[in-house]
Amino acid sequence: MPTMHNTEVRIVFWTDLAIDAVAGVIVWFLLHPQILGTTNKIHTGAVMGLLCAALAVNLIVLLAVARYHFKCVRRFTDEINSGLHGKRDLQLDEFHEGDFNKLQSAVKDVMDVHSNQEDQLEKEKRNMQRSLDDISHQIKTPLSSIGPTAEEIIRHPEMDSFERKLLLHSIIEQSERIRKLTETLLRISSMDIESVRLSEDTFTVAEWVEEAYEPLQIHMELHDKTLHTQIPPGLTICGDKRLMVEALTNILKNCMEYTPDGGTITVEAEDTAVCTTVVVHDSGMGIAEEDKPHIFKRFYKGKNAHGDSFGIGLNFAQTVIHKMGGDIKPDNHPEGGAMFTIKLNKGNINI
Repeated sequence: MPTMHNTEVRIVFWTDLAIDAVAGVIVWFLLHPQILGTTNKIHTGAVMGLLCAALAVNLIVLLAVARYHFKCVRRFTDEINSGLHGKRDLQLDEFHEGDFNKLQSAVKDVMDVHSNQEDQLEKEKRNMQRSLDDISHQIKTPLSSIGPTAEEIIRHPEMDSFERKLLLHSIIEQSERIRKLTETLLRISSMDIESVRLSEDTFTVAEWVEEAYEPLQIHMELHDKTLHTQIPPGLTICGDKRLMVEALTNILKNCMEYTPDGGTITVEAEDTAVCTTVVVHDSGMGIAEEDKPHIFKRFYKGKNAHGDSFGIGLNFAQTVIHKMGGDIKPDNHPEGGAMFTIKLNKGNINI
């Protein structure tokens, strides 16, 4: 019988049964005094009184159990209300077995999910606020340059055409900086709040490096800089190809900016059963020791950083690689120059 699965019901049932059995035995002996070796007759009223006493005890037991349950349910309800109003450490431990225990477990699971969702929303709110603050802070400088430049053109209509073109070109440059900065920050922010759905593409490391290098090729050739690759043929990786190409482009661009004319950038890859390792190193000045702990921080600029650097390229690269279940470490190559070691674990894409 399903009802008997409840511990509280079983306790009341067996308690009542024991009281009734004891009362029944006593009444039977009182109605048959010869069994006890006596001939005294027991008045019917005494028997009825005994039965009433047994019923009264049953009633007291039922009321006690009901009172206990009411008290527990009231405290249970109070804890749930407290949880809905922000309390985290809920004391939902009144019931140990039975249907109430199942209800308690279900409610506790719901409250845990509710608490986790609140934590996630709060985290997303903080990340979004930080991103908005970042964007606002970073666009102030180019905006402060665009305004005065435009005013200069308006105030001097007789300005020489060559000078006017220079000022207009400056406005276009600053506008493009704002566009690129905003786009990158928004992509980083969307990954911070986990609103980006990553795709699971499969592609070769050689293809990854080739596409990442393409936007930099002209600049590299103009400055006699060379890209060397040592990649096993057919070595493949998985992840969001578009984001990973952009991340590697940022790493290569960083190496390119610190590589002198005539220098080289080398990309090496190695495959193991656990991960794929890609090492990018240049022939530049290397990374200063004081910069290593901060090089991936958003808007951080090392002591040798270029004046027009935003300080978000490497941060974006690290964010993407972490989303792919991998890791990236900065160091200096034994032969000189900066070195970035990327480890892409197999099957750990954080989609």
